[in-house]
Amino acid sequence: MKEMPPGWWLTHPSAHYLLAALVHKTNPDIAVDPVTVAAGGTREDQRKQVRDDRVKERGMYPTFASTKRGELEESMMDTKAKLMKSNIDIQETECIQKQLALLKEFKSSAFNNEEDEYDSAVRDLINELPLMKKRKGLAAAEKRATEM
Repeated sequence: MKEMPPGWWLTHPSAHYLLAALVHKTNPDIAVDPVTVAAGGTREDQRKQVRDDRVKERGMYPTFASTKRGELEESMMDTKAKLMKSNIDIQETECIQKQLALLKEFKSSAFNNEEDEYDSAVRDLINELPLMKKRKGLAAAEKRATEM
């Protein structure tokens, strides 16, 4: 300490932050002797305490899903998800129909009168239809069930 020049802590540009903290005499974070301050908990202990507090708080209030309104909203969300899925299937089907129409229209120029290549392209597009994907999924599930 004797080697430190007097007022060394005032020469740093951020010294005013330290001074602001020191002038608050009621600041609990400032201790005259840090050795006398009790050790705090670890991060894991603090996180566990917060987690336990949340569990207790959630237990005090009924869950939203257990109310009639919660059940209705859950039902509406399920219906909305089903409608969105069917809308996606319709859009995919329309897109494939347009592609099939384009294939048919440009069959002679795109495939150079090669029937096998054209038939393969049509078959690939038909297999991409949502109905065909669903059929294949059901067939695969039945096959797995019979193998067990």
